[in-house]
Amino acid sequence: MKQIIFFILLLSAVVYSQPIDTTQNLVNKLDKIAFDDSLRNYYFSGTDSIAYGDAYVDITHSCGFTPLIKNIYVTPQATTFGYPYWISNVGATTFRINRGTTGMDAITDKITFSWMIRKP
Repeated sequence: MKQIIFFILLLSAVVYSQPIDTTQNLVNKLDKIAFDDSLRNYYFSGTDSIAYGDAYVDITHSCGFTPLIKNIYVTPQATTFGYPYWISNVGATTFRINRGTTGMDAITDKITFSWMIRKP
């Protein structure tokens, strides 16, 4: 019995003495998962901006299919100063990000949006 306990303790010491993955190794593993062929065409993403004074920007998504509007996610990278934004004109190659334009005095620069499309 003592030999078994000693073996278990010895084995535990060997297991715990192995080097722990560094953050870079973990990132490399996650990159391999993200770019696995089975997931390659599952998500599409990018960034684009609505220029100052413009009410919309048309985004070329290159998905190869017409996404459902519920599968398009848009996030501003900075404040929109409370002005609304929404998605419209969804097609096989493009979609449109719109923004409200009434009282746009507070906006003096472009607004950049990150977008992502999830394949249904």
